[in-house]
Amino acid sequence: MRLSFFRLLMLLMLAILLTIAGSACGISRSSLPEDLPPGTYLPDPIFEQFYEKNGGFDFFGYAISTIFSDETGHKYQYFETVLMVYDPIREWISFEDLGSQLGLRNLPVPAWSGDSLDQGLLVGGLQIHPAFVPMYLQLGPELVGDPITEPYFNLSRNHVEQHFQNLGLYFFIEDPEKTVGLLEYGWLDCGGCRPQYYLGDRSGIIQAPLKDASFYSLMEEKQISISLAGEVVRGPASLADGTTDLVFKHLVLYKNQNGEMKIRPVPVLLGLQEEFLYSPLVINGMVFYEYQDGVGHNLLALFDEFVRQNGGYEVSGKPITEIIPMNQETMQIRQCFENYCLDYLPNAAMAKIRPTPLGDLYLDRVAPSYVTPLETVDSSDKQYTTQPRNKSPFTLIGWENHTVVNSETPQTIFVMVSLQNTPQPNKEMVLMITYPDGAKSTIKMPATDEDGLTSVTLEPIAGQNGELVIYEACLQIDRAESACVQQSFLIWGNP
Repeated sequence: MRLSFFRLLMLLMLAILLTIAGSACGISRSSLPEDLPPGTYLPDPIFEQFYEKNGGFDFFGYAISTIFSDETGHKYQYFETVLMVYDPIREWISFEDLGSQLGLRNLPVPAWSGDSLDQGLLVGGLQIHPAFVPMYLQLGPELVGDPITEPYFNLSRNHVEQHFQNLGLYFFIEDPEKTVGLLEYGWLDCGGCRPQYYLGDRSGIIQAPLKDASFYSLMEEKQISISLAGEVVRGPASLADGTTDLVFKHLVLYKNQNGEMKIRPVPVLLGLQEEFLYSPLVINGMVFYEYQDGVGHNLLALFDEFVRQNGGYEVSGKPITEIIPMNQETMQIRQCFENYCLDYLPNAAMAKIRPTPLGDLYLDRVAPSYVTPLETVDSSDKQYTTQPRNKSPFTLIGWENHTVVNSETPQTIFVMVSLQNTPQPNKEMVLMITYPDGAKSTIKMPATDEDGLTSVTLEPIAGQNGELVIYEACLQIDRAESACVQQSFLIWGNP
């Protein structure tokens, strides 16, 4: 919706007031830390005053290059979030158009599904999110540039993001104040910059967008948005059979030899598919997906709606599980389809339906051998446990043979131990089982094999349909905190 002249005038007055208020208090939210990490620098004196006046360290982060010039005499310095440019003729500081150079116009951004954007600002045919309008007006259209995407949910980072020509803006989905920060355009664009530290929460994009834009074109054709797929974890990489793998945070795409894009059934490859099919449940908020002869899987209606809005069942594949309780305190539940899983977070402020991160698990457990080396990215944020608990150097991944099991079928628990992605043999663990009636038992698991894997089979567990069995495996380590993984499975299918 286009703004009236009066409302636009009011917004401009607000921007002026924000600028005056910012000048009065130095506007710098925080100063640079005294100790600079390796690979970072102070702002050059040419940019220092501008840096401090317009947001300081909280907005721009560290400088990650020294100052350099081009043949026209323009001077440049990379910061984590922008590339600052000094024009000696105009004596003017601006930002380089990194958003376009990084190919962010090609991102398959989904249609906005959050709160109304009517209070935003329409620029160049794209709507700026209302939370980003004050920053857009405060810095000014020349510094920010035109929007090059609509606002969208980056569910990999729990952000609402929007990309502009010169910078990217975000706020956390769960932040009621919608505090705006900048994404790390500078870090992505500067190939020679090597800051040796973790960027933290502002890392909205964990690697530059794909140079092979055909993947994005194919994603748009199939209605696979960046919110559904997540960010690129690794790839593209070639396989011996001539296909090319591309691993995202939430799902895995590949191209065959004819250039056709397909989706790998990651949940099926990970063994998440249930052995049972079920009859319809007549419950409000549930729908039934029939396989044949009146049996199939019961779906949360909100999951069904998400699937239909994101390419349909052609993209998701058939449902392969019933609803799986994940967290009793937050009431988080999960349901898996052939190609991806979905989580429902009823207490979330926005984006209550979110794809489950499976890309890293796929690479660790079932990824094929690649002919060409994978492009690697920082993965310091990845977590394999449902409840990260400690700072142990070891990573534990736990899963069960059946995500849903009846009271007549044995259950097998698997645990994998790795250290910096290397399997760890001869590691012993203790498994604690919490039964539906609150009773607990402790089992010593066999030592891990050469692949870092161990398992134990439980006798059938008595329980009522819908009751939860919680298990926790812990690796005890000398002179270090124990590493644990906690998971659960559902009792279901009893007569």
